[in-house]
Amino acid sequence: MVDIANDRDLWLNQREESRLWQAMITLCGPESVLTRLAASPSSHLKPFEEEAARDFIKRQEIRFEKALATINRFKDIAFVEDGILEFGDVSDFGGLILDRRDNPPLIVAVAARRALGDWVLSLRSRNAIAGSVVGILRDGKKVRGGGHDDSAALYFPPYYTQEQIRSSLEAAVRTIQERNESASLNLGNLLKDAMKLEEES
Repeated sequence: MVDIANDRDLWLNQREESRLWQAMITLCGPESVLTRLAASPSSHLKPFEEEAARDFIKRQEIRFEKALATINRFKDIAFVEDGILEFGDVSDFGGLILDRRDNPPLIVAVAARRALGDWVLSLRSRNAIAGSVVGILRDGKKVRGGGHDDSAALYFPPYYTQEQIRSSLEAAVRTIQERNESASLNLGNLLKDAMKLEEES
């Protein structure tokens, strides 16, 4: 079971069971799956469990195809608009884009309007960009957010449009890139100065 969990957590994608178990977690919730494992520790899914998981994955793949066909790619950002993906799709779709596509973006963003009318923007990355974006855009008043380096989310008020959300995301990513370029330049200058001093001595 540990190997299956690691295959999922580390995005190795070498064991089919890991995606089946992830489907079960999405369908039933983590508490229910833990209860099932406590009652029956076997990593082998029962026939009815596997059937339900495979049906979920089949429907999920259809949503993924639609998302890939309509995805908005802006330089280093892949933005999926509301109404295409469902709860539980974001991590799988993020892995598909970030780990299994040529020329992947820096960040995958999936927008969804919640029942109360506000927006959630789910973010996935492989280089800590997601967490950095939240740190830049979160103000604790209008825009809230949380998560960790490569899996995070932002919450925007109902009056925001998807275009405004996307523009905010683009501005944040641009700020991060400029900071990184500046840091690289400063490090380069320090190395040049150190080499120059060494030559002079």
